[in-house]
Formats: sequence, structure tokens, C-alpha cells
Amino acid sequence: MKTACLGTAGRAFGCGVPPKFFIIPYSVSAIACLLAFTPFADGQITVPATANIYGAGHDIPPDPGGGGGGELPPVVSFTWASDLGFLFGATGNVRPNSEADFNGPDGGGLLGPTRVTSYGGISGISADETLFLVGVFLDNNTPLDPAPPILDFSPSQIGTHFGSLRPAIGQTFFIGDGLTGTGTGFVQTFYPPLGSTRLFLGFADGFNGPPRNYDDNEGNLSVNVIPMYGTPTPTPTPTPTPPPPKCNDERDDMIGEYKQFRVKLSPICEDFTQTAQTTYFTFAQLNTGDYSWALLLPTLLAPADSGSGLDKWREEFGGPRIIRSAYRNPALNQRKHGVPQSRHMYGDAADLRNESRTEEEWKAMYGAALRAHASFREPRDGPCKLNCVHADWRPHFLLSGSSRATPSNDANQSSRVQQVEKDLAGLQSSSWETRKDAFYHLVGLDVLSQDSVSVAVAKLFEDVPQETDVIQLSLIDLLTQENLRTQEATRAYGNSGITLSEAYLSYYADVIWAVSVLDNAHGIDALLGAINTGDMATAAIARFGKLALDQTIALLASPQGPDTRQSAAMIISEMLDPSSATAINDPTSRAKLEDAILMATRDEDFNVRIVAVTALAKFGDRNLAYVVEALARNDPYEASEHGGADGLYPVREAARNALTLLAR
Repeated sequence: MKTACLGTAGRAFGCGVPPKFFIIPYSVSAIACLLAFTPFADGQITVPATANIYGAGHDIPPDPGGGGGGELPPVVSFTWASDLGFLFGATGNVRPNSEADFNGPDGGGLLGPTRVTSYGGISGISADETLFLVGVFLDNNTPLDPAPPILDFSPSQIGTHFGSLRPAIGQTFFIGDGLTGTGTGFVQTFYPPLGSTRLFLGFADGFNGPPRNYDDNEGNLSVNVIPMYGTPTPTPTPTPTPPPPKCNDERDDMIGEYKQFRVKLSPICEDFTQTAQTTYFTFAQLNTGDYSWALLLPTLLAPADSGSGLDKWREEFGGPRIIRSAYRNPALNQRKHGVPQSRHMYGDAADLRNESRTEEEWKAMYGAALRAHASFREPRDGPCKLNCVHADWRPHFLLSGSSRATPSNDANQSSRVQQVEKDLAGLQSSSWETRKDAFYHLVGLDVLSQDSVSVAVAKLFEDVPQETDVIQLSLIDLLTQENLRTQEATRAYGNSGITLSEAYLSYYADVIWAVSVLDNAHGIDALLGAINTGDMATAAIARFGKLALDQTIALLASPQGPDTRQSAAMIISEMLDPSSATAINDPTSRAKLEDAILMATRDEDFNVRIVAVTALAKFGDRNLAYVVEALARNDPYEASEHGGADGLYPVREAARNALTLLAR
């Protein structure tokens, strides 16, 4: 246990500090001066993420909830005085496990609120954040139950913007970074209770329930502890933000969850529904959340004849499917261990059950999701494994402009450029977690932004236009690196059974999203490396037209497997859309396309043949109708082979639709 002793009246500083003076509400600009006054020679106390505040005053860190008790918290000894107050300056990053994002001293909100109960004479604590720096004052005795009352630092209670606080002995309190805001505001003052002689610093882990799960925490904070004496000047009270209009029903609780769990979405009452359904799925099937309301986007609910969405997925598969998960409210998502920005909370994602749990049925569902233009499909070595297929229909096209009202000034831009350079260096790390953090920080999505990846990338280029080229090439290189990682994981999955985490796949999808909106031809190879993931990649490649044609055709004969061949056929089909700005019409290219499509109609995999006949219809050469007619009569694939309906022949059906188009 780390211990330091502080004398009274500032004598322990040994730096000429007057024995008595008044505390003023120090601003951030003055904090550097304050932090020079320190009780330690090295100026810092290191508080590891495993520091268990419930071990304060005890010999062994307790573990009532399981998952490991971590280590005893560091302690500072002092002599109490009626006008003694402590200031804190904390920096560094911690996280509750290797899958979570790092957060600073004020905590993170992505894993939900903290509602830790009392234990061993130390009170619990409540707050909207998780894994924030806390403290507890004790006297010279071992703490015993009953513990003092739990303090609630939620915004509607004490909050975290207070100017000063005087907790009781054994009462756990929020410290964070020691400022009234996160990285900004006034320095807060903490007054020790009468009789206290020790200050402990650590974390209240466990989220909901008894303290637990300390052993897998990572990182540490550096904390300056500054004793001050005198009568404090009150700090200004922050002006509260007016609350949003009330729905006067459970939607208020749902909207609160989006804020509480820091989802990058701020829904309003009108965004929720109790009646939305599709041709094949009822509202009760689509709403897999805790409430009678759900948020369901039109991209998910689109009719099958739109060519996209959940109903189109079901039709392309060729039979009924059971939804395993669709809409989730944020609290449920946290209980299900979903990633902090799961698309299920945005209302554009669904997991359909693989009834047989066979690879053949899974491939049929996976291929059908591509033909339903799913933006992103999780691979077989994702969290679903063979139990289900996850797909989402996020709106992934680049907007024509962003909503930034004013450009950055010269000083801010210089600082932004320096940070961009640091983030670009982070993208080259050998650790995917470091690359992930650098990516989200680069595009401005490491904070509670309401932007999509598309808009965030556009704003980034507006902020630092002189860095646009190097940023684009760095993002393309990043996608290439992540493609290699996913390919290696897929190869290893058959032997190890180890899946890619949902956290990684969520990040991977966002990198694809970022590169897909660049419209940079240097990104063609990287996007081709991600074509099996869905429409974000395939549609982006198709927009390059002739520039990507030869590479795409080469993949139709790919030894990588039918998924790659189907994705390549989908790109060719999209290149032939009459509405495409890059439609291919020159004779040489059309000859290449004809040969490639005819080859695809003979592919051994039915998924490839379905896409090929659709492409042949778009090609528009009626002299090739005989090929389509043969498939309409004789293709052997029946949907029931892989869990679909009896008597339904998907390739024949696609060929009959193609003949109708050719006849027009």
C-alpha cells in the first residue's frame, strides 16, 4: 500500500508556501501552477485501474461480486484541520477490460451507469459514468458496517459540477479530474470530515451491485493531491441545460438511456413507434427491447420491392426466418454485452437465426443479406458464429456538406493539425485497440458526437483541408491493415474457434464506412479486400466504374471462395445500373463484362448465379436471353436445401424476373 504523510499548514511542501491563505476558484489556466505544489518528490500518486476503493482501511482488497478484488488503494495520511481542503489534478486513462475504450479520470459512459452498493463499512456510489476516480476519507480505525449513505453524482442529484464537497468518514465520493467540467472549469475543493486522518484513492468497479471485476481493469491515473487551508470562495453554479420536452410515458426513460449510456444518437418522442411492421415481421418480432416502444429506421423496414432491407433479405433467402435480435434499448444492450454503439440501438440492424446451425444454411442467409444490400454483414467468425447472421442497413453515403457553421481560427487549426499528426501515427500501431482509439479521435467520434462517420469525415477535411491527402491515404492504409487482421482471424477460426469481438467488428465497419465515402481511387484495393462485408464496400467500388473493372472481374474466378465471387458479381451488377454516373458503355469494357457475367451464370454456387442473372438483365443484350431461359427452366437449386421453403427455386425465380426486364 502506497502511503505519504502531509503536515499541517503546508509545511510538508517545503517550498515557501504560506501557512495560511484563502482558496480561490482556480481556473484551468491556473492549474499548472497549483500542480507544482505536491506532497511527493515526483509530483504524482499513481492510481492503478485495479485500485479497489473498498479495500480502504482493510488488509485485503475485497471481492464480494467475483471477478477479482484488484489491489489495495493508495493512501495519503494527514492531520485534520477545520479549514483543510484538498485539491486534485488527475490525468491518464483507464478501462474496465481489454474490450472497452479507455476513459479519463471523469469516467466513461459507454458501459452504462455506476450503481455500486456499499461493502465493508465503505459506502457505495452512484453516477452516470463508469470507472472514474473516487476517494474516501477514514479515521485510524478499520471501517465496519453499517456504511454511511450512498452519494449520488447523477446530473439530477449532486452531479459532478459541484464547487466543493464535505463527505462523511467512509463515504465514497467522486473526484474525476478535480475540475467542475471534464478538462475545464474551476478546481473543486474536498473537505475532510472531522476526525479523519487518511485519504484513499481508487475506483468503484462493479457497475451495478457489489464491488467486483477489478482484476481485468487496465491503465492508471497520475494524481496530484494538494492540501490547502483557508475559507473557500464559492465557485459559480453552472447554468443547467433546459430538459427536452417530455413524452409523458416510458419513452422518457428510453431517451434517458440514450444519454445515460452515451449513444451517439439523441432521439425524440416522435422517433419511437409501437406499430411499425413489415410484410413478414410484426412489431412484436422487431421490438426485442425492454419497452413497448421501439426505434426502427425506414432502411430496415423498407419494402422488399425497394431492393433493400429486412423483407428483401427474407425474400432472397427464400423462406421464413426468426429474428433473434432487432431493436435494443441501451440498457438492454449493455446487459447483453453489446458494443457501446451497437446498430441495434439505432434501429437499423437485425440478427436472423440460423435454424439448423449448419454452415450451408448460414452461407445461404449471408448471401441473401448481400443481395438485400445490407451495409455491413458480420463474418462467420463474429459473435454470432453459426447461430445467426447479423446485418445492418446504416445510411452510409456521404452527404453533400456538413453542418459546421464557422471555420477554425488559426490557433485552433494549428493545434488541430498537430493532433491529426499524432492520430495518424497511432493508426500505424501494431495494437488494434490503439489504432481504434486513434481512428475515432482523428474523425472526432471519440466524444459524444451526433455525427455519422460520413459527416465526421467531411468535417475533418473542412477542419484541416491541407491534410486531406495524407489523411485519406492513411485511412486507406488502415483499412488494408484491418483487412489483413480479419483475414488472418478467419483462417485461424477453423482451428481455434476464437471469434472476432463485436467491439473490433464495430470499429472495422466504421473504417470501411470512412474509406467508402472518400471517392479516392487509391482505395480500390483496400475496398476490394473488404467486399465480403456488404454494400458499403461493394457500392463504393462500383462507383469507380472502369477504374475497378479488371480487378473485380479477376475476383469472379477467385480461389477465395463463393462469398468473394458473389460480392464481385454484385459490384458488376451495380456498375451496370442505368442510373449510375459511372455506367460502362464502351465496346471493349462491355465485351469484358459479357464474358464475366456468362462465367458467373455457370458458377457452382447458387448465390453467384442469382446475382449473375440480375446483372445479365441489366446488361440488356437480348441475344443472351437463351442463357437466362435455360436457368429459368433448369437451375437445380431449391431453397429447402438450406432451410428455405419447399418448391421454391431462387435462381429460377431470379431468371424469370430477368427475362421480364429483358423483354422491356
